[in-house]
Amino acid sequence: MGDAVRVFLIGLFGVFTGMSFLYLSIKITQTAVAAVESKRKAGEDAGQGGDK
Repeated sequence: MGDAVRVFLIGLFGVFTGMSFLYLSIKITQTAVAAVESKRKAGEDAGQGGDK
């Protein structure tokens, strides 16, 4: 019985860790993409301002 409980808890912990890692990866990617897009947008605005 103890082995079954241990295997279950390890599996549960593994799933939780995997989901947390996946969630953090998605959030980091979204943040990086948003930062790059805002930087690119700022650069375009500065370029357009210089042309005028």
